[in-house]
Amino acid sequence: MLLPQELGASDLVYLGSKGNFMLLIKGKLLKTLKDLAGFSLHSTRLSLLFVIVLALLSAAMFLTTPSLASETDPPRGVEVTTVTALAKHWQLLKWSDDKLVCELFLKHDHWPDYGDVVTSCGAAVWTEWSKTPTCTDPAAATDCKGLYLLYIDQVSMEFVEEVPMPGIDVTLSPVNCLPGEWCVLRPKVELNAMDLLPGYQVSSVHFKVGDRHKVVKGDNGQYTLPPTSQDGAWLEYWAESTYGDRSLPIRIKYRNFKSLDGSSFHFDLLGEDWKDYLSGGSLLWGIFSPLDGSMPAALVQPRLVDELNTANSYLYLSGYLIQSGQVNAGSCSDGGLYIDGSASPCGEEFAGPQAIAWQNQFDEQILQAARKYNVPAHLLKAMIAQESQFWPDTKKPYEKGLGFITENGVDMLLNWNIPYFLNICQPLYGRGICSYGYSSLRKVRQEILRKVVLDKVGGPDEIDILGAMLLASADQSGRLVQNITKEDLDDVTTYVDLWKIATGNYFAGAGCMADAIEIVVAGDSPLTWDNIVEVLSPVCNPAGMYVQQVFEKAGGSE
Repeated sequence: MLLPQELGASDLVYLGSKGNFMLLIKGKLLKTLKDLAGFSLHSTRLSLLFVIVLALLSAAMFLTTPSLASETDPPRGVEVTTVTALAKHWQLLKWSDDKLVCELFLKHDHWPDYGDVVTSCGAAVWTEWSKTPTCTDPAAATDCKGLYLLYIDQVSMEFVEEVPMPGIDVTLSPVNCLPGEWCVLRPKVELNAMDLLPGYQVSSVHFKVGDRHKVVKGDNGQYTLPPTSQDGAWLEYWAESTYGDRSLPIRIKYRNFKSLDGSSFHFDLLGEDWKDYLSGGSLLWGIFSPLDGSMPAALVQPRLVDELNTANSYLYLSGYLIQSGQVNAGSCSDGGLYIDGSASPCGEEFAGPQAIAWQNQFDEQILQAARKYNVPAHLLKAMIAQESQFWPDTKKPYEKGLGFITENGVDMLLNWNIPYFLNICQPLYGRGICSYGYSSLRKVRQEILRKVVLDKVGGPDEIDILGAMLLASADQSGRLVQNITKEDLDDVTTYVDLWKIATGNYFAGAGCMADAIEIVVAGDSPLTWDNIVEVLSPVCNPAGMYVQQVFEKAGGSE
């Protein structure tokens, strides 16, 4: 996408009869909103709808932000200031006579959008411009209807801005126990606050858990956290200022779980600052992993790469090693192979050491991807083992690499792992187009992005793709459960069941999972993986065995 300041002489065309320069991008004259849509917006209606949806989402987020509505103090005001900045000068003119309708001076670099036009020109002008048909013959511009957009130049402008007054900075820190650890002492947290508005100070800091409310005078205080179940509880904290107001209350889930013998406490904080101390998926789903011994080995995150080492027997991997000549099983009477290409017992014995070395060669990359995307490394490795036995030759044109990646899998990745999608999309199409999400892109652009991802398979980024896909499946699975049950995840299912659903979703797809979840919920049965397996349709039923085998592989040698 070309931004205004990037336009050069080759991007402009002079129309002598009109006496103006017009935008010419990729050989196409752009003078209306619909012309611009192909380069900066997916569609006029979508862009308007996107603005409305964003507004509704922002309102919803505001309404669900923890607050003390009954105790709200007067909010801080704003400071009016004048700033000088470079502005992009645009005009909206009539096609019929080039009459100026409106001028826009914008500080941002992208095309004028709904908010810009309504603010500068009014809703009526936006309506007229958005309904303007494409002018197919600029030479006969007098026959064109509606308005066209003209970029003039970059100018220095003074803007009057309302700048919010500095607020209160609040920081929560552990004191005597690191998150994710068992500690002898009951965990404490410390709150430090600073009023950033000159001349004012923090008068008190506040902690609240349920009905317990602790107030500490001054700008810092400590709080010994009350015990919780293994599901945790909510901690709310804020600070008050001599200005007469308070910071927005912050609400975070914590866990202070006492061991059975009462000798230690397990401490967790469910927040972005402590994500590296949490089990994979906990922050994504807002749910803690179990501490009662029910945590499968597949979901325990290794601290060291050596903990990922396996010595499993994989008959097809051993067979591939023999067929490729990397293992000599010539002394076996059967050549070390069965007719289907898997290793015979004799071939398996000869291939054993090489098969072990082969399956562990990716451990460093697996752990790196697991930490990057906060997914369980053992689970990721076991899924690769189940898909390909670590041999990437699928012999199927629609499946690629160690994870047997399909185009449907890449669709899931780009739809549900937003940071990954933006990292792939923005270098090609720019922020404007990519900001609408993968599903809003034209089919040809979706195809190109899928190819970009699939072309990485077989290269150094392949394991990273699989980690990103597992995170996407986890996100999609959590949303499925929430959308169907209309409940918070920790009220309807468990951490372990969610990972099994995510694994099944990776294999069978969201349609299979959604249908089964709906049946379980409609029957008022607990939303467990075992109950989901019982109602999987015949075509989806293999997901049950897939998940079982993945979790068995992740638990140790077979």
